[in-house]
Parts: sequence; structure tokens; C-alpha cells
Amino acid sequence: MTEAQLQRLIFEHVRARGAPRTFLFHPMNGGIHQIGRRAGINSAMGVVSGVADLIGVREGRFFAPHIGERAAAGLKADQLVKQLGLRWSDIIAVERAPTVAADGGEISWRVMLGACCDRSDELSVKERGFIDTLSRWRGAPTPKQIKWLTDIHERLWGRPD
Repeated sequence: MTEAQLQRLIFEHVRARGAPRTFLFHPMNGGIHQIGRRAGINSAMGVVSGVADLIGVREGRFFAPHIGERAAAGLKADQLVKQLGLRWSDIIAVERAPTVAADGGEISWRVMLGACCDRSDELSVKERGFIDTLSRWRGAPTPKQIKWLTDIHERLWGRPD
């Protein structure tokens, strides 16, 4: 299988599966696109050599098929952000789940459950099943269920400050 065939399969898979809050792309960088007059045009348009062939960005984290490509993509992106006089916090806003109830007390398990449902695409099959079951739960969850829900919530949203 060629690299081009593999990349097509990856994009077909992502389109079919769906990937909310994810940006996956193949930058035009190097190769035939960087020959002669085209190289100058591409350079003026921001084409940067040495960037990975396949890059994914999800909530500020970079992904690429190879570790070295992820690092190179991250470094190039960081350089670009700095060249534009920006900071990452100017570009990426990380959504935070509520951590305190309206009355100033601890967050309720139902609020945590709702926040986890909002990001269920990031859960394992087992966690999704647990969240689904808990969403239909009547009465109060057991301490073990609260612990598991809290652990999932903190992994998705971070620890309360």
C-alpha cells in the first residue's frame, strides 16, 4: 500500500466515523509542489517544508502517524503562532465543565453526568455503556458509581480548581 492510498483510507475512515472537535488535514508541503516558480508562490502562501503529511488537531493537541511528525508539526505550529504575535490561549479555548453548583456547593452527579454525555465520543465503549445506564438510573447512585463517574468527569474536564 502506498502512502497516498493509506492517507485516502484514513480520511475515508474519519469521514465515515465522524470526529467531533477534530481538524484533520494533509498540508501541501514539498514534493512536486515545491519545484521552480511554484516554490516561490507556495512559500508566499505559507507552505512550510518539513511539516508532516497528515496532521490532526484536537483541543490543542497535535496528532500525526509518526512521533517525529507530531513533534515537527507542533514546532512549526508554535513558530507560526509566535510569528503572528499570538499565544496559544488566543487560538484555543478549552471548554471547562462546571465544577461548583449554583448554590456554591459541590457539583451534583447529574451535572457531571450531563457534562460526560456532552463528550461521550471520547469515552471507551465500557464507559459509554456506564454513562448510558446511569442516565436512566432511578434514585441515587452507589458510592462506587459516583467514584467512577467522578473519575471519568475529571479525565474529560480536569480536576476542579
